[in-house]
This record gives sequence, C-alpha cells and structure tokens, in this order.
Amino acid sequence: MPEDYRRGFLRQEYLKQRKTKRLREVAIIGLLACLLLALIVLTFWDEKMEDTLRPQHCDDTGCVKAEVFEDLPDFPADFQDKKIMVMTGRMMDLDRIGEEYWKQPEFYENSFESQCIQYYTGKANIKFSAGSGGYPADMVIKNASRGDVFKVKTFWHTGCGIHKYQAFGLEQITPSEMSIRLSDIKIVQDPETAKKCFDVRMIPEEIILSPSYPKYTYNWTQQVDAEITVSDKCPKGFYGIQFMPSALPDKRTTELLMKYGATKMTTMYVGGLWQIAIEVV
Repeated sequence: MPEDYRRGFLRQEYLKQRKTKRLREVAIIGLLACLLLALIVLTFWDEKMEDTLRPQHCDDTGCVKAEVFEDLPDFPADFQDKKIMVMTGRMMDLDRIGEEYWKQPEFYENSFESQCIQYYTGKANIKFSAGSGGYPADMVIKNASRGDVFKVKTFWHTGCGIHKYQAFGLEQITPSEMSIRLSDIKIVQDPETAKKCFDVRMIPEEIILSPSYPKYTYNWTQQVDAEITVSDKCPKGFYGIQFMPSALPDKRTTELLMKYGATKMTTMYVGGLWQIAIEVV
C-alpha cells in the first residue's frame, strides 16, 4: 500500500472515530438535559398540585390570592376529612392533629368562608388591632376521679383581619352557671367549691399571636394546653371552668412592645371563652 494512501486511510479512520465519540458525548449530554428538564417539570408539578389542594375562595368582589397563605404549611390532601372529624367530635385526641392542619384558616369550622374571606378579597375595607379565640371552644370531660391529672387542648387563634401582634394570658373563671354550646349540658355550681376542685396550669403561660392580615403569618395560631389536677377533696358532680384572655404583667408587656414595636403590637386583649365541663365521679 502506498504511503500516501495509507496515511489518508488512517486519517479517515481517526476522523470517523472522533465523530462517533462526539456523537456519543452529544447523546449523553442530551439525555442528561432531558432528565434535568423532567426533574424541573416534576418539581413544578408537585408544587402546583400542593397549591391546588387548597380550595379556591371567592366572593362577588374577587378571589383570595395564594400569597395570603404562603407562610403556612402545605395544605394536606386529607384536610377536609380531619377537619370534619374534629368538628363532629369523632377525633377527641387533638395531639393527633399536626400543625399542617390547625395552622390552616379553613380548619376553624366555617369561619373563613363565612366571615374572613371579605378581608382578603377587598370587600371589607377595614382592619382590626385585636381579637382571638380558642377552637374547640367547648369541651366535656367525663368520669374524672379525684387525684386525676389530664390535659385539655385548644388552638388559640387570631381573628379575621387582625394586623397587629397580640400578647396575653388566659385567666381561669368559675361561673355560677355555664352551658356547653351545641349540647344539653347545663351546669349550676357554687363558684368557690368549683374553684377549689381544680388546680390548673396553662402551657404556655403566655400567648403571643402574630397577625392574620394582610396575610396569615406562621404564628397566627398556637396550641394551648390546660393541665388540670382534680382535688382529692372535690365532691362528686358536674363542674364548669372557663378561660378568657387577660393582661400580662406590665414589665412583660413593655418587653414585648420593645421587641415588636408599639405600632405593630396591641396592648388590648379581646377574645372568646374557652369552656371545659368536668364530671367528677
């Protein structure tokens, strides 16, 4: 074989192998690019699916924007089932409810749909400084014995359209009469006897709630436990205790005003009653 011919043949083979190698590299790069694109699409799809799990809230003014809920946990797929179980009393162990449920405004019965939506569509052009309440608001403990220690839980939450931080404690009240809402339980008691029957420790001792307007912030609602000890000398019977917001000590209020700012925190404490009926046997 002539030398020039042999060199030309070898050059062609070299170029052919180089071309094949390039095509292989391009194919690998293309495959990796496709995988990366698929990963991006799937991630976006998952986020989009999470967004669409929350029901759309609209009135005759418009619809609530997604930004109103952006600081909250992702909306659970089984949210409605858990909500109904709590509403109907089929789930009494509230420790089984994670914050991904109770931090959603829709968790609190139907108050968002019936009362709150107007503040986030612009229909109600007003905002408030204070307002809060517990949910569940009424509870019944049956067959408690003297010396028993138990915890009762509620979720204390900021009301609709509240644009300031709120800080308060919960004061225990023993009324002479008390009715448990949505039930036939009505209690008539001697307040002093009822007060001596129970030693109550609040956990936490102070509640600090962040605003719910113009959007819901992460700490707009908190779980609160009442650790109740039944006195060994408590007479048998049905008793009722209530809790309502009360002022913190002046020193603590001043500390919180310094932390959050006087324009961003209110010293008012306004809220509903948390009621617990206890049967001692």
